[in-house]
Amino acid sequence: MDILIDFVYTVNMPIVVLPKALQKSLGEEASKELIEVLEKALKEQSDYLYELLGEKFIRILQEEMSNFREEMRAELLKFREEIRAEMFHYLKQYDERFEQVDKRFEQVDKRFDLVDERFEQVDKRFEQVDKRFEQVDKRFDLVDERFEQVDKRFEQVDKRFEQVENRIERIEDKIVDVNRQLVSIRELFTDMQTQLVDLHKVLTSQTRWLISLIAFFAIAFKVIDLFFT
Repeated sequence: MDILIDFVYTVNMPIVVLPKALQKSLGEEASKELIEVLEKALKEQSDYLYELLGEKFIRILQEEMSNFREEMRAELLKFREEIRAEMFHYLKQYDERFEQVDKRFEQVDKRFDLVDERFEQVDKRFEQVDKRFEQVDKRFDLVDERFEQVDKRFEQVDKRFEQVENRIERIEDKIVDVNRQLVSIRELFTDMQTQLVDLHKVLTSQTRWLISLIAFFAIAFKVIDLFFT
């Protein structure tokens, strides 16, 4: 049977170190005596260590070691039971936590389902917006066509304005000519009036009336001829 005794080697000699459990079971004095005996045996380098210790002491050591092992086994069993209880407690807590986590994941899945539904709604809204934009594009195409038509109408109007301006210029030229002719007619009429006055002095009343009528028709025909030529 092995004795659980450690030997710490220094430069001069080894030092015997007893386990704490053995020191506790032997007591302080017995532990010191055992250490002294072991150190003495080590100093003398005797091969009869077990004879010096004695059969009684070895038996005590064996009993103590057996008791120590039993105590260690009991402590280990107790420790194992405590560990099992703790592990069971922690596993139960972990199971509860995992159940909570599963519930949270279910809630998260529901939230994601709602998010997917919202995204589907958003996609539908975007499709509607795309359709509206297509309609707007068509409207803009129609507006462009209308603007092209308006531009063509404006071009036609510009041409008509040019024609009107040309007509106005011709009319203004004619008005200038007419004014000139009117001036000449007035001058002619003034001369004729002067001549008529002179004739009026000379001719009789009947002759005066006939000459005035002839002069009036002559002037009228002259004016008509000026306006229509």
